[in-house]
Amino acid sequence: MEEALGSSLGIMLYQEDVLAVARSLAGFSASEADDLRKVIGKKQMDKIAKIRKSFVTGCIENSGLTKSIADKIFSDIEFFGGYGFNRAHAASYAMISYVTAYLKTHYTAEYMAALITSVAGNKEKLFLYLNDCRKLDINVLPPSINKSGIDFEVEDDNNILFGLGSVSGIGASIAESIIQKRDTEKPYSSMYDFFRRCDPTVLKKSTLEHLSYAGALDELIPEMEDEDLNRSVELSILEKEKEELGIYVTKHPLEGTWDKMKPNIDVELIQIPECVTNSYLKVGGIITASKKIITKKGARMFKFNIEDPTGELEIIVFPKDAKNYTDDFFRAGEIVYISGTLNRETDDENSSYRLFLSNIEKIDHATLFSGKAIYLEIDTLNSEKIQQICDIINAHNGNKQVYLKVKNNLGTFVYRFNKTTNRKAEALFETIIKEESYGSNR
Repeated sequence: MEEALGSSLGIMLYQEDVLAVARSLAGFSASEADDLRKVIGKKQMDKIAKIRKSFVTGCIENSGLTKSIADKIFSDIEFFGGYGFNRAHAASYAMISYVTAYLKTHYTAEYMAALITSVAGNKEKLFLYLNDCRKLDINVLPPSINKSGIDFEVEDDNNILFGLGSVSGIGASIAESIIQKRDTEKPYSSMYDFFRRCDPTVLKKSTLEHLSYAGALDELIPEMEDEDLNRSVELSILEKEKEELGIYVTKHPLEGTWDKMKPNIDVELIQIPECVTNSYLKVGGIITASKKIITKKGARMFKFNIEDPTGELEIIVFPKDAKNYTDDFFRAGEIVYISGTLNRETDDENSSYRLFLSNIEKIDHATLFSGKAIYLEIDTLNSEKIQQICDIINAHNGNKQVYLKVKNNLGTFVYRFNKTTNRKAEALFETIIKEESYGSNR
């Protein structure tokens, strides 16, 4: 076989190599050799045994090989079917790999913007590429009514703008109309200006809702006096954004928390395909959707999704375990650790993964999502300063805990105020505290 396989050092590297081996060793005709290629390439398991018999018999009769050697060669051909394709495709894919690697290296933001645009409707791919952007220190920003194009576009080397056409319910035609009516020299300045200049046929209630929930209209609305949001309000805003964009863009609900959770899990969700099927794993994330199911026998079971900053995974709770939980236990927005057995379902082209729940642990929201604490340090404690601090806290509602550190000849004492405040109070504290230091803790 040196003539056929010499250039590939005796290895069947391309489909043409398989055809040459089948014709030379087994005496197959061109048609029979192509049938072998199809059976192996498409993994038609019901036909492999029959064609193996023909191949082995042909090798014995045509080339004088032993049955064991002929069987070994056919097994090599079967193994080849897992990765091989024809020479022309190999050259084409090699060229595409080279070009895209070059573009990603030298035009990283532009390449990622184009890549994300190409999978705008595929949530799983969006997860993958958004996570890649994070690793490359590229921010994917929410859509902007004044800056975004139809597709994802580069703002600068470190920022990509979400395309208006990729917002749920908007599409290319509405996005194009909005873009045509704005002026780069005189952008939309307010909601009234947007209504006045934009095509009335575009300003439907549903269109405005989609743009609003996606965050595209934020720049037209005056900044609120108090930007501190409690946990439930912030989560509802992020969930609306995800409904419109397919992914969390402004921030992930686990932002600032994931680093604390990671040491307690086995893998991030993006690593699930690398795990062994039926292995017992512990993962973590936020519940994004939940559904109660009644089986044919009338038993309850649950199906819900969890998401971490890298991906999403479906969790199944079978009836024998579901009896331990109430109907509203698996609520969207809950931060959890899940332990269970990994299940993998495979078809010809794709694999899907699920975790069969064995145990669930909810995480205290107050611990993870309280505002960053404010630490004040004072040498002399007196009632006047305490009252001033209390007045500031009472005048600025928020979710930031306030701690007061006092040093005296008896030692160091830390006091916690019962009422919480917001970030605007920090500047006011400076006027009454001579020596203060600000830190943050959750």
